[in-house]
Amino acid sequence: QRMIDYSNTNINWLRKHEHYNKNGTLLELEQGDATTFQWHSAPSVIACETYLGRPFSSEPDEETLQKVIHDCNTIHKKFLINVARQTTAGLPLCLAVPAWHVRNKIYHLPVLDDLKNLGYNRLDFTHASNEDLIYYREGQIVGRELLVLIRR
Repeated sequence: QRMIDYSNTNINWLRKHEHYNKNGTLLELEQGDATTFQWHSAPSVIACETYLGRPFSSEPDEETLQKVIHDCNTIHKKFLINVARQTTAGLPLCLAVPAWHVRNKIYHLPVLDDLKNLGYNRLDFTHASNEDLIYYREGQIVGRELLVLIRR
């Protein structure tokens, strides 16, 4: 509920400043399980921070890390399948997904290697590599990896 409240605060700011989506309507916030949610009308853009998994106060052992990555990967794959089922080619998505910084290595969601098969193209940037789009605070284990995708 806390994350929904934060999102509502952000949406209210957008409404106050009259930011509109490309269809000319105010942005909307809908709450539901992202793996099964059915939109009333297809979104024209999706921007969100996704499920990041459990937080860590210290580096997890390899078994715990792999279980968390597996669980997060399953949720993200189901989310991407659900979005693809309800949208058409050209839909832009900007997602902040988990990336784990453990023992001086970055661990990514395995589903990122399967984006084409799920119906998405990942955009590459001229002046920033994919690694440049990962951010985390000092001492933070779970960071965010920014993905910019286009529905195929």
